[in-house]
Amino acid sequence: MPPGNQQEAHYVTQKLSRLIQKPLRFIPLNDSPLQDNSSDCGVFVCLNMRHLLLKRLLMVRTDSKVSMSLGGSMVDASAGRKEMLRIIDDFRREGERRRSQSHSPHPGRKSKSPPRIDSPRAKEI
Repeated sequence: MPPGNQQEAHYVTQKLSRLIQKPLRFIPLNDSPLQDNSSDCGVFVCLNMRHLLLKRLLMVRTDSKVSMSLGGSMVDASAGRKEMLRIIDDFRREGERRRSQSHSPHPGRKSKSPPRIDSPRAKEI
């Protein structure tokens, strides 16, 4: 949301540049989609990063410059939130499926699933 966090983004770019020991240049993009409330920040970050990764960074040659502009892009935060919840639920179901397979009724047979680790808090719930 305006006024944004350009100072923080510039600072993070400098730190990342030092960390990876490669020159990075912060370029403010004034045409990014804007959220219309103060509660969709995380959803906007996830959806915009997915778009940039899938539609921009993973689609170009390594020696090409990539435009990171999101001009004209629209973000449907409500649909994005629903999709994120679906993905989380799919991971939860997959984890349950794997855990149920790791308790093999056959005592000498090795399971391919990692062992189940129950936290003390999980037992309280």
